[in-house]
Amino acid sequence: MYGGKAREIGWRASPEEDTQIRLLRPDLLRLVAVEGEDEELAAQAADLAQEWLLARQTLDADMVRTVLRIAAHYGDRTLFEQLKSEAQKTKDRNELDHLFAALGSFQQPELVKASLILMLTPDFDTRDSIGILDYALEDPQTRDAAYSFLKEKFQELIRKLPREYASFFPLLASDFCDQEHREDVAAFFGAQANIL
Repeated sequence: MYGGKAREIGWRASPEEDTQIRLLRPDLLRLVAVEGEDEELAAQAADLAQEWLLARQTLDADMVRTVLRIAAHYGDRTLFEQLKSEAQKTKDRNELDHLFAALGSFQQPELVKASLILMLTPDFDTRDSIGILDYALEDPQTRDAAYSFLKEKFQELIRKLPREYASFFPLLASDFCDQEHREDVAAFFGAQANIL
């Protein structure tokens, strides 16, 4: 339904482009490439991600996160290591946010786990890398693994973050929409009331 329009507007804005198209582009391309499992757009995103990793000016600023997240969604260990390495090197806050969003978008179970573990390593400030958890919880395919990680490593995460961050954690589980998870979230975080 949306594939034709996604290909029509493409990855890059033209100078005379309408503002509405510019605003539509990131969500539409991600919808078709990820939800629509469009192999052509996924391959293009992978190529664009590699170009951006070599030269930052290759993408419009409002498309960086979308491209990196699509590439990571279909990505392998090599891309994971590239993104991790760039996150370790960059001093640019926006770039770091984009890279953590991408690291939270991998689908292979071993890469989901490897991404989440980054929040507990000395390589990154957990206040920054917590975005990995946020994006992993957003995705229905990785949500359960991310939630299990949150519960298992809750005390470690709390120790690495300012106290006020604790009250933010129950909100991370808000993407669940079933009674079973509602009860589990209430039970788990209810037991942490002295921290929250």
